[in-house]
Amino acid sequence: MRGRLLSRLCCLLILSLGSAPAAAGVTLESVSLRAGGSYSAFEGSFHDAVDGYVVGFTAAGGVGLRLGPVPIQAELWVIRKGGRMGSLTFSDPTFGGFTFPAQRWLVSYVEAPLLAKFEFGGGRSARPYVILGPGLAYRFGGSLEQEGDLSYAYPQQQAPGRLQRARIFEDLSLNPLSDFRRFDMDAIAGVGLTLGQGRNRVLFEARWLEGLLDVLPEGAELKGRNRAIVVTLGLERH
Repeated sequence: MRGRLLSRLCCLLILSLGSAPAAAGVTLESVSLRAGGSYSAFEGSFHDAVDGYVVGFTAAGGVGLRLGPVPIQAELWVIRKGGRMGSLTFSDPTFGGFTFPAQRWLVSYVEAPLLAKFEFGGGRSARPYVILGPGLAYRFGGSLEQEGDLSYAYPQQQAPGRLQRARIFEDLSLNPLSDFRRFDMDAIAGVGLTLGQGRNRVLFEARWLEGLLDVLPEGAELKGRNRAIVVTLGLERH
């Protein structure tokens, strides 16, 4: 039910953005492109298992609108989020031990933020701004990447004087990320700097994305939300 509701909200958002410039009182002020990196992790009880951060690439396009006195930034992002699980070792003096390599849980989203944007500084060439608003996200992919191989350590009585290791496998065929929920929603806040006064301007921005929905599969005992810091550099044309 929640997935169908968010799907309808996404469709309404896309339709509203497409018709926005023609709506009464709405003017198109700018078009922008940007790219950068994300620094993300899972929060909630799932963070106890996957407790590390991962770095990913992100890119976006957007339009600057003005709805009466309120400046609005409507965007479309491709962003990678996720987390990192450290290596784990289980050992027994009789049966030996297993070492599971560190894993990176990488989840890819298309996200559509709709943000209020407030710029300060008047006619200066460098003007700071603040953004605030929600973002709807759709998961379109994901991968579980191992940083090494799972290995087995034989008991020491079977290998006197040294520890023998046998490689068990090189890749995981199971991808639990395919069961993650399709839709997510973020609360977004950020600060940026606009450089230039002509039609073409440079944007430098940092924003915080706080996930509002549980992204783990239905029925999972643990709960997990996305959290990310995103830093981008872009161009804006007026």
